[in-house]
Amino acid sequence: MTGKWILHMVMLGICSAEDYREKRISSWKLLLYAGLVFLYGIWEYSTQGEEHGRWILSSILGSIPGAFLLITGKISQEAVGYGDGLAVLLIGISMGFWEALGILFTASVGACFVSLYLILRRKCGRKRQIAFLPFLFLGMAGAGLWTGALKIGKL
Repeated sequence: MTGKWILHMVMLGICSAEDYREKRISSWKLLLYAGLVFLYGIWEYSTQGEEHGRWILSSILGSIPGAFLLITGKISQEAVGYGDGLAVLLIGISMGFWEALGILFTASVGACFVSLYLILRRKCGRKRQIAFLPFLFLGMAGAGLWTGALKIGKL
């Protein structure tokens, strides 16, 4: 496990708990999350050696899924919350495009299954909003476990 993965897991865990309880995320928590990702990024950039260009390109491309969610939130009048979009943006900038897309896909599938379950059990209607950050947290956990299993398999 890398420090980057642990950073995201801790911050997503903290933000997920609040999102689940209150259906919103405090601005200061998102700013703390962004600041920690920024500081970790500076440290990572300074230790990359000759890979600066690759690191910058990975960060720029990684921001695409989060930017897409932020635009979707603006167009849909926050049917997709800005906090969710910012969290995916931070994950993408830090982890890269494919990792962010994989985590977002896993979270979306999980949210879809839970939503279908709630609708079929008549626990809620189709207008009910569910917290998405807990699914991002689980998607990040799954990605970390998957990556760890792949590394163990190569040894």
